[in-house]
Parts: sequence; C-alpha cells; structure tokens
Amino acid sequence: VAVAVEDVASVARLGFQVLDAVLADQQTTGDSEAAVAYRIEIGEQADYIIHTITVLAYLDLVFAKAQYAMQMNAIEPTLLPFRPRKNPNHPGSTISLRSARHPLLTGNVVPIDLDFDEDTWILVVTGPNTGGKTVSLKTVGLLAVMAQCGLQVPAEDAKLSVFTGIYADIGDEQS
Repeated sequence: VAVAVEDVASVARLGFQVLDAVLADQQTTGDSEAAVAYRIEIGEQADYIIHTITVLAYLDLVFAKAQYAMQMNAIEPTLLPFRPRKNPNHPGSTISLRSARHPLLTGNVVPIDLDFDEDTWILVVTGPNTGGKTVSLKTVGLLAVMAQCGLQVPAEDAKLSVFTGIYADIGDEQS
C-alpha cells in the first residue's frame, strides 16, 4: 500500500480536528456532564492514542526519508566496521564513494570519487581557488553523517565506516 507523506500527517491532523469539534460541540450545548464523561473516556484511551501518534510520527519520518532519497536519486550506503589493515598506521576505517554529490547543491554538480584503500588513510587536498576543495571535503563529511543517521546518500556507490566523531576545520572562513 503506497501512502504519501502528506497523507500520514493529514490523518493525524484530521484526528485532532474531529476531537476538537466534538469537544467544542459538547461545550456549546452546555452538557458539562457529557463533556466530562467524554474526556474521561478519552483519558482511558490515552495509551492507545499516544501509541498511535508515535507510530504516525515514525511513519512520517520513514516516508520523509524515502521522499528525500528519491529527490536526490540516492542509494543506501554500506556501513562497515573498523577492521585491522596490513599497515599498522592505518586506523582501519573505510571511505569509498563513487560519483558522490553534495546533498545541498543543485544544478550542474560535479560528482566526486574517493577511495581510501588498504594503503590510503590520509588525504591532502590542494588546488586553485574555486576548485572545489571545500565542497569535496564537506561532501565526504555530510555523506558520512547522513549514512550514520539512516539516510540514503547521493552517490552511485558508498561504503563508509561508522565513526565516533566527524570533525572539520576549514581555515579559510568557508565553514
């Protein structure tokens, strides 16, 4: 069954509107005993109501993430643990991105490829001004954060470790 994100939110809003209308109607008729009884009945169902709202919120999140992934033409990244490497200096992390795109840029975005293999764990980025260095670094960081948040990432392929911290210090006031 396909349900749009807007439909889930509409169901929740409709439920509250009906509840407000019933309570307002009972208040205007002056039937305070009936209104009190109705409120008690609603209170007895509070756990079910809270559970329903929680499920609707979760469904809203799932559909929002799916809609965002479709808009970005994103893929599900592969999350990998840290693992020992041949070189004892290698931290054991994995960053492998193919045709990765910055998630906030639109238009003619140049995708990047990055692959830290068994022998690569440090990257030095140099080049002319407006050459894309900052965008490339931010793309890697944002995609790592997105993957760890359970979002799909705008790339053709993505394999990333789960990092305990992601830090950026870009020293030319572009942060």
